[in-house]
Amino acid sequence: MANGLGLQLFGYRRTKVDRRLKSLKKTLDDAQKNQEELQKALQDLSLQVKTLRAEKEEYAAALATVKRQQLDTFAETPTSFPMTVMVGPTDTIAPITGLMDALDDCPYLNVRFRLFRDGVYRVDGIATDPVSLLSWLRKRPDVQFLDNDKGTIHVMPKEVSA
Repeated sequence: MANGLGLQLFGYRRTKVDRRLKSLKKTLDDAQKNQEELQKALQDLSLQVKTLRAEKEEYAAALATVKRQQLDTFAETPTSFPMTVMVGPTDTIAPITGLMDALDDCPYLNVRFRLFRDGVYRVDGIATDPVSLLSWLRKRPDVQFLDNDKGTIHVMPKEVSA
């Protein structure tokens, strides 16, 4: 077992080792090319998702406006008034879920549409008695501040301590 011109190394033939190394390098290069292609495709898909989310928010806001206009035209009777309740700002929806559920069950507001966007929860509905709705909201323990402005009630929720 003479080592001769480097034909054998640790019991392996040098040509076989070189051939195997070349095939492994080619496999590695192919994998890196595939990874780059997949990363480019992932970036493209990520951009598409961001664009679609932005469009979804725009459509949701437009839908809320249309719903509000419908409420204005169909609901103006002497005993009911279109009303929007804006709750926020808040970083997440979790601190205001109790208030959101309570608004659904409120006897003074018939909820027609809800939207959570940019940290503000918007509820459009028909108020049977706006004064009673305001006093009901003031009595809630999770409400810090109220402001009534031409059919829109702005509600500042209390901070929830962890």
